[in-house]
Amino acid sequence: MYENKTLDTAILLFTRNPREEALAKPLSGGKSLKEDTLLAGYLIAHSKQTIAATGLPCFPFYSEQQVGISFQERLSHACRAIFDKGYEKLIVIGNDSPGLEADRLLEAQALLEKSPLVLGPAEDGGLYLIGLHRTTFDATAFEALPWSTNGLFEAAQNTFLVEDSAVLSSLGDIDSFGDLWRFIHEVQQNAASPLAWLKEAVLKILKPRTILHRPYDFSFPIRKIVAVLQSRPPPFPFSVAISVSTMYFGNSTC
Repeated sequence: MYENKTLDTAILLFTRNPREEALAKPLSGGKSLKEDTLLAGYLIAHSKQTIAATGLPCFPFYSEQQVGISFQERLSHACRAIFDKGYEKLIVIGNDSPGLEADRLLEAQALLEKSPLVLGPAEDGGLYLIGLHRTTFDATAFEALPWSTNGLFEAAQNTFLVEDSAVLSSLGDIDSFGDLWRFIHEVQQNAASPLAWLKEAVLKILKPRTILHRPYDFSFPIRKIVAVLQSRPPPFPFSVAISVSTMYFGNSTC
């Protein structure tokens, strides 16, 4: 956890721990909990590194720190906890938008200086970011939103109806094996893609093997994906010799 009390804007990273994330989102196709956990660990670690690059106060809220029964109750409680620390503005993100970069977070911070509400719409209709002022945070309305659905962005706009609210450019997110492949395909089409780290993580973690039961109506076998990934050399050295516990808890200012 990193705090900078000279700033009045904080970032909340709201996420499950890697194992729970892996159980909820089997990105390897559901064939290996170990591989799913490693992938989840990389996504969480990348989110933490992205936040750290902004220099803004960072508060990760993992499963163990969350209070409440439903997702919306836990998220609402986490937001109140950060506001109770004295911050006036809050940016909330998860771990499933690997295209989210530090510049986009700083853009959200700048918009919060003049707008009471900032929304980052996901391409599937959800939200990858929400920016709030303490004075505009309504826990009841916040918890009533249809979280984890494709109607979240529209509902947030209709619920808050805040004048001068701001909307960021949309981003994709990763909720399934098919989503993961879509991101990898994007990297293959653009060697300079900022998502090159994701290609490296997948190449190191997923072993060449065939998915027999194709969840998410996805027909590519793992060994074919790995073969495609190996068709180009990695853009930079990347090691997966560290454990999930190190990626998740250690060596980060966030």
